[in-house]
Amino acid sequence: MAKTYGTEPTALKPTKLSKKVLADIGRLIRAFAEVEDIVSIYLAQLAGLTESKSTIILGRMQLRSRIEMAGVLATQTGKQITEIHKAAFSEAFWDALFCRNTVTHGVLMGKSQDGQLAFLTNDYDKKAGGTITMRIAVSYTPEQIASYARSIEEAIPNLETHLRAVSWREKRLEQGLRPHRNAQPRRDKTSQ
Repeated sequence: MAKTYGTEPTALKPTKLSKKVLADIGRLIRAFAEVEDIVSIYLAQLAGLTESKSTIILGRMQLRSRIEMAGVLATQTGKQITEIHKAAFSEAFWDALFCRNTVTHGVLMGKSQDGQLAFLTNDYDKKAGGTITMRIAVSYTPEQIASYARSIEEAIPNLETHLRAVSWREKRLEQGLRPHRNAQPRRDKTSQ
């Protein structure tokens, strides 16, 4: 969805997010959690690392930084991987990620007369090379938020396939959960 910039002042009225909008925001957040997992696997493969080693190296690195790092590694791998990378992370993908960041971290300012939800958030000034952070108001209709959630949910299987993360993710799902190492020891039932 193309970004537009307001040319006129807009009055906002206080509002609360509906259960539907909250559910769509939750869907968007969950979808990007899956994308982050896929990107982490993709990055580990490009770097020739095990998943555990890449987890240590990447730590809590932002998704955008992981994708940018993977892009650099993709260019070192070859033209085919570079094209796959560019196709996977289109402008529409970045718009959806910006929406996710806005509705997750932004402050709800209110609702405009035309039904848009305004959020106060941070962005980088692209004219300054992305080095200056500024506060901006970003507005989305509830339908736009739902559309972004749906588009990322639908993109997950393709991302898994194109970024070759299917087998790694399937292997992880086959594992059962073990007791945590800090859990209290289990008591023998016969001694009770």
